[in-house]
Amino acid sequence: MYVLNGSRSTIQKAALQTHDNSDSETAIEINSVAVDGTIILIEPRHFIRECFVKGVESFSTFKVSAHATVEDWMSSGAGKSAVVLMLSGGGRSRQDVLSDFDILAKAGNLLPIMVLAEQDNIECILEMLGKGVRGYVPLNLPIRVAVEAIRLVKAGGTYVPAHSLVAARTPVKPPSLALHVGDAIFTHRQAAVLDALRSGKANKVIAYELSMQESTVKVHVRNIMRKLKAKNRTEVAVLINAFRHDARPHAPSEWNRDVHAM
Repeated sequence: MYVLNGSRSTIQKAALQTHDNSDSETAIEINSVAVDGTIILIEPRHFIRECFVKGVESFSTFKVSAHATVEDWMSSGAGKSAVVLMLSGGGRSRQDVLSDFDILAKAGNLLPIMVLAEQDNIECILEMLGKGVRGYVPLNLPIRVAVEAIRLVKAGGTYVPAHSLVAARTPVKPPSLALHVGDAIFTHRQAAVLDALRSGKANKVIAYELSMQESTVKVHVRNIMRKLKAKNRTEVAVLINAFRHDARPHAPSEWNRDVHAM
């Protein structure tokens, strides 16, 4: 008989052999055939590489060939029979990730590509899909779900996190202008981040208090620094303190309500 073992995703071929000794019957497993394959992981961070390898190999029969860079993998000659290429975008700039796509394209890569990412916003997902990516796996997914996403891509499908698509369907009002600081104009969310920066709060604290991803806070901080022509966070705080008496909210009651609600 054939038994499907869902926890290991293997097909086990088993046979029952009857023994007359002591009038007992013994079930003997004859063979076990793995149905997964090899994944190529490109991840520059050693700790994340090891965690990914241990996690995936614990929850599946996939084998992971992990490398720090695309160049390292290509020069190693490993994974010639691989089924999926997992490219990490975590801790790297957008330009570095796009550069890896160029290298793979020039090398004639035929493996389906999945991206392992820290952000799960729809803009990043759409950009990666436009590059031909077949799977987008944010790091906040459980490892079991990530494994099933890899199997889906291996079978010819495409995976993106459903919650990102649902969030993208929710109508979003264009950001209203909330605050003037000198010649710079900030939205409500940027103004909330500004207020936190003026208090000297770290990005993680700001993200928690405003219910944002830390990566989103970093984007707001960069935009704020650009608008104020500030070189660092300290200079932002100094400029805000200098201008705060001249800051004029466009809609004071709405601004105060939004800031305290976040």
